[in-house]
Amino acid sequence: MDEREYLIVRGTVQQIVYYNDENGYAVLRLAAENGAEVTATGTFPNIGLGEEVILTGCWVTHPTYGEQFATEAFERRLPTSVRGIAEYLGSGLIRGIGPRLAAKIAEKFGEDTFDILMHEPERLSELRGITDRKAKEIGRQFTEQSEMRLLMDFLSEHGLPVALTPLLYKRLHDSAIDALCENPYLLCDPYYDVDFKLADGLAMELGLSLLSDERVDAGILYTLTFNLNNGHTFIPVEKLLYAVCMLLSDDDVVVDEDRALHGIARLEEKGRLVREHIAGRDAVYLRDMHDAEAYLAEMLGYMAERNYEYDFDVDELLSALLENSEFTFSEKQQLAISTAARNGLVILTGGPGTGKTTTVRGILQVFEALGLDTLLAAPTGRAAKRLSDLTGMEAKTIHRLLEAGFAGGGRTVFARSVTNPLECDAVILDEVSMVDITLMQALINALPHGARLVLVGDADQLPPVGPGNFLRDLITSHRVPTIQLTEIFRQAQQSDIVMNAHAVNAGEMPRPSGADGDFFIMKRADPASVIETVA
Repeated sequence: MDEREYLIVRGTVQQIVYYNDENGYAVLRLAAENGAEVTATGTFPNIGLGEEVILTGCWVTHPTYGEQFATEAFERRLPTSVRGIAEYLGSGLIRGIGPRLAAKIAEKFGEDTFDILMHEPERLSELRGITDRKAKEIGRQFTEQSEMRLLMDFLSEHGLPVALTPLLYKRLHDSAIDALCENPYLLCDPYYDVDFKLADGLAMELGLSLLSDERVDAGILYTLTFNLNNGHTFIPVEKLLYAVCMLLSDDDVVVDEDRALHGIARLEEKGRLVREHIAGRDAVYLRDMHDAEAYLAEMLGYMAERNYEYDFDVDELLSALLENSEFTFSEKQQLAISTAARNGLVILTGGPGTGKTTTVRGILQVFEALGLDTLLAAPTGRAAKRLSDLTGMEAKTIHRLLEAGFAGGGRTVFARSVTNPLECDAVILDEVSMVDITLMQALINALPHGARLVLVGDADQLPPVGPGNFLRDLITSHRVPTIQLTEIFRQAQQSDIVMNAHAVNAGEMPRPSGADGDFFIMKRADPASVIETVA
């Protein structure tokens, strides 16, 4: 339960310290009614100087900037005085109006200024220096600002995040409120990323039918999207129907399986879903997830069949390199290095302590001898740093390698893609068990034609947080050359963690070592002492 004390602050905007055009977040300086100066933070789409605001929120202390009023909701009114109107128009909200011109407009039209901007913008040309064309453009911008204010007030009134204002207006313009009243569930689109429960709440407030096709369709999409967080790229239709009916039904409203089935068929017809039999299941996918799996299956199948021929004796080269290496490679490690030299796609897998990193070093030596420009990557910063430390080469996170950025709705976009591929001949990707299918799709999409890919990881580790179980599925397919390292090297045998990890994989009970080892059990009698011990 939120125990913060919510207060109301009234004041006039004197300064806009910071403003984010993307989401409307701002830091404001207010002249409060009691004469005090207040620093307020929150989402204030298209806020302008001189506006009178009523803020609801609470006081917080920022470690650097001191006391601030954190705004949860707010109301605003356009200024009515000539001075306030001039400040508002000259605040930068409307391109082409600076402080001097704003003052002239306010002095000329007084309290009627905003009405004229909305309904008779051509009258601005009565002022020297404003052409008919400029007058119409100023009127257009003011109308746009006014429509966004109405949209923001609508969202605030219904308890929806006002940060949605610029996103909704960008797509729907002045029809945004009508569109929301007709179908609140459009907010469940990933572009807006609004929880289904919020959209459902708006539908109830507007008195819309809870048996509408729009609600059923949104519930189906929400269920599939929610389960991406559980790692599922699809849901068997019988489980999806049960989950959707549970989500949409209550004591007063019953959504049966037939209604949900019709929703699946509608969404399939619209191209939002794909339903197909796979692995003995009647599976329902979100379109993006199905496209990702189909794309990866096609591209990886093509890469796995690619073999490289050389105009010299590659076996002789490999033998010389391995003999002169500072490392001693086992038979399977040598096989992995040789396979990487000859194939477009290779999987190197094995449990802890089996020498995967040493093998990667050998592959790097061979790729260098073959004149290949190789990039190293891993899914996390920590894994990338470890790979860099162990190989002596720079390794990047996949996001950094692909030059990730953000677009509207918080979506991740990558500068590196099929139209702007990576500049390399080979990529070695470590800790692949942590990579979900959407990130792998982005990486494969950015590989230049003919580039090699070496995937390194332990399929027995936890699956990725995102959708799919990429590495395990790829190994299970038996379509990709896979070398599994099983020999535990002497140094790793000294770790009881490593030895017990392999024991668990072999179906044996782990054996704790003494207190001096790295795998031990500490018994406590009650939950409180367990927490204390862990801390």
